[in-house]
Amino acid sequence: MDQTKSKSNATYGPAVVVACVFAIMVFVGVLYAAKVGWGAPGSCLAADANAWGTFGDYFGGLLNPVVALAALALLAWSIHIQKATLDATREELFETRQTLAAQARSSQQLVALNAYTVLIAAEDIQIQALNKLLDKEKLAKDLGEDADGNIRTLTSIWNRKKNTRASYVASAKKILEDTSGVDTSEA
Repeated sequence: MDQTKSKSNATYGPAVVVACVFAIMVFVGVLYAAKVGWGAPGSCLAADANAWGTFGDYFGGLLNPVVALAALALLAWSIHIQKATLDATREELFETRQTLAAQARSSQQLVALNAYTVLIAAEDIQIQALNKLLDKEKLAKDLGEDADGNIRTLTSIWNRKKNTRASYVASAKKILEDTSGVDTSEA
C-alpha cells in the first residue's frame, strides 16, 4: 500500500508543482491586464515599450519568488524520494546479507556432510576388507592353524572401525538435522 501511494506521489508530484506555477503565471498576467486595462479603448501596450518593460518587471518580480519556491519544493520532494529509495536499498541489502549468510552456512554444512559421506564410505571399504580377513582367519582356525592372535587383532580393529563409522554417521545425521530440521534418528 505504501509503494502504491509512493508511486502515485512520484507520478503526480512534479506535475502538480508545474501546474501550480503555470496557474500563478496566468493569474499574475490576468491581474496585470486588469490593472492596466487591456482591451480598453486607447490602451494598447504594444505601442508603448515602457509599458512592456514595466509589465516584465512586475511579472518577473512576482513570479521569481514563486518559481524559486517551486524549485525549493521540487528539491525537497527529490530529496524525500531519494531518502525513500535509499531506505529501500538499505533494507534490500540487509535482506541480501542475511540470505548470503544463510547460503554460506548451508554450503559449509554441505561440505561437511560430503566429507562425512566420503569418510563413511572409506570406513565401509575397510570394514569389508577386515570381514574378508576375519573370514580367512576363521577358516584357517577351522583347518587347525593357530590364528587366535590374528583373529583377536582383526576383531579389535574391526570394532574400532565400526565405532568410527558410527560416529561419522551420527555427525552426518546431526548436520542433516541442523540443515533441515528433520529428526533422522530413525534412519
